Amino acid sequence: MPINLYRGDSRPPADIQAAGGFTAWVPLTQPLAVALVNRCMGQPPPYAPVALPPPADTTPLQAALNSNNPINLLTLMAEIKKGKSHDTVHISTDVSPAAGGYGTSYVYRMTMTLNYQRNGRGAVIPVGNNSAVLASAVSTNLVFDGATMPASQLIALTGVGAVGLTEVAFLTSIPYAYITDYQAPGGNVWLPMP
Repeated sequence: MPINLYRGDSRPPADIQAAGGFTAWVPLTQPLAVALVNRCMGQPPPYAPVALPPPADTTPLQAALNSNNPINLLTLMAEIKKGKSHDTVHISTDVSPAAGGYGTSYVYRMTMTLNYQRNGRGAVIPVGNNSAVLASAVSTNLVFDGATMPASQLIALTGVGAVGLTEVAFLTSIPYAYITDYQAPGGNVWLPMP
């Protein structure tokens, strides 16, 4: 069963279509997203190197990745949230179309079938249409669309969000095929994507 996620963006639908969907300012390939998550599973050294593309290669996240310190998914989520504009490696989405800042931009609805693992470990559990399973202020969920994270096209993290918000931060691009509808700025009618 799929879940709906939402993203605010100033670009009109034709621009989203031309771009092929949503991509982070510093896009990560699927293999790089997998390597990043694997590095941040809290295991002891030695660590496989993870080199973020420029300009994310000069961020505190890259410095943490270069260290000999273990990093867990909660730390990764906090570090990617520190990214500013042009050095961010994630795409922010939310489980609600009423998330902050969406009133002045287009709001896009995406429909996906996702699974999750609490802190990236243990059983792989379907999200279904239950956004409540993605919320947590004390842990991080690893979210993906395949049977396992390495076999997935979509890889994301949830948790450490503001009160009342459940952000789903995608480390991979979100292809246009997942974006189903949109609302014009200030509107409340869902229109199909072109």
